Amino acid sequence: MTQPQLICCQIGAREHYSIPRAIYSQDTLNCLFTDTWVRPNSPVHRFSSSWSRKYKERYHHELETAVVFDFSKKLVLLESLNRLKNLSPWQKTIIRNQWFQRQVIHKLQRLKIPPSQPISIFAYSYAALEIFAYARTQGWRTILGQIDPGPKEEHIVKGLQAHYKHQYPSTWQPAPQQYWHSWAKECDLADSILVNSSWSATSLISSGISKEKISIVPLVYTPTHAASKFCRTFPCCFLKAKTFKSAFFGSGDFA
Repeated sequence: MTQPQLICCQIGAREHYSIPRAIYSQDTLNCLFTDTWVRPNSPVHRFSSSWSRKYKERYHHELETAVVFDFSKKLVLLESLNRLKNLSPWQKTIIRNQWFQRQVIHKLQRLKIPPSQPISIFAYSYAALEIFAYARTQGWRTILGQIDPGPKEEHIVKGLQAHYKHQYPSTWQPAPQQYWHSWAKECDLADSILVNSSWSATSLISSGISKEKISIVPLVYTPTHAASKFCRTFPCCFLKAKTFKSAFFGSGDFA
C-alpha cells in the first residue's frame, strides 16, 4: 500500500516551520508550499537592512532536502503593486492570502499527483478556502491549522478597544465580513481543524464550528541556548502600592 503523504501550505515562517519539519522527519512530507523561501546562497544574505533580516528567517535547515515550492519573485511584484494602490492593511492581507492560494493551486495542477496516491493537505486559516476547494475535487483529506480563536477573539478585542479608547488610542480595525465569510467556508471544507488551546477550541465551538472536527495541538516552542541559562528573579513580596497588571497579545496594537 502506498504510504500517505501530506502537502503543507504556509505563508510566512510560523513556528519556524514546525508542522512541515515534523512531517518531514517522519518521511511523509510530499512538499511544502510557501510564499518566500530564502536559501543560504540567496543574494538577500548580502544585505543587512530590516527588510533583508525579515526574509532571512524564511528558511529552515531541517528542510534543506525537502521539496519546497516558493513564489518569492512573484511576491515582490505583488507587494510592490499593493503599495502603489494605497490599500488598507486588511485589503493587503486578503489580497495576499488569495494570491497565495492561486499560486498553490496552479502549481498543484502542474504536478499531476496520481489519483492512487493518498494525500492530505494542510493549510493555515484565512488562506485555505480555494486550496481546500481544489483538494476536494481530488479526493484529498483537508486539515486546517487555526491560528487564533476566530471571531470570538475579535469580539473581545473590539470590546476592550471601546472601553479603553480614551486611555489607549488604537488604530486597530476589525476584519471585514468577507474575511469571516471565507473563514466559515474553510471550516466547512476542513475534515479536521487543529487549534492551539482549549480556549481556542471553545471559541470556535461558540462560533458554530463542530467540536468533532477540532483537535488541540499546543504551539511548538524550542528554547534557544541563551534561554536555557536565563533565570527570572522576583521580589520577595508585592506591596499594595507596587501591584501591577500585565497583558500580552501575540500581535496587533496590544502586543
